[in-house]
Amino acid sequence: MPTPPLFAAGYSSLPARPLGSDEVAALVARASAANRRTGVTGQLLMIEGDGHVVRYAQWVEGPQDVVLDLLTRISNDARHYDVRLSFVGPVAERRFPAWSMRERRVPREALDRARLWTPEASNLPVRDAAFDVVD
Repeated sequence: MPTPPLFAAGYSSLPARPLGSDEVAALVARASAANRRTGVTGQLLMIEGDGHVVRYAQWVEGPQDVVLDLLTRISNDARHYDVRLSFVGPVAERRFPAWSMRERRVPREALDRARLWTPEASNLPVRDAAFDVVD
């Protein structure tokens, strides 16, 4: 049986409310377990500024049907809003093959300096390159 094509999606969104560290840990643990079962890998960036998360950015990769289903669930999740896709499509290889879900906290200044996100352009998605810059 042929291997399903590898698919990826990148998006950014705004938090609907601040999440406590316990909530974030539980969210990442559930996502990581589900992703291991379904063959998804990726990274969640929590972009921080002024003492709290000001934007999320996530990259997920795996089988096409699983990634598209995950995007639907993400788009309907009440914990965030203004979901903006920066990439959806087939990819040749995984960016994060070892991570069922990696969580990274990133000061917004780091992405500002790399010209990947600025407060003045906060309505735009974080560019895909942000996932590489923070590694």
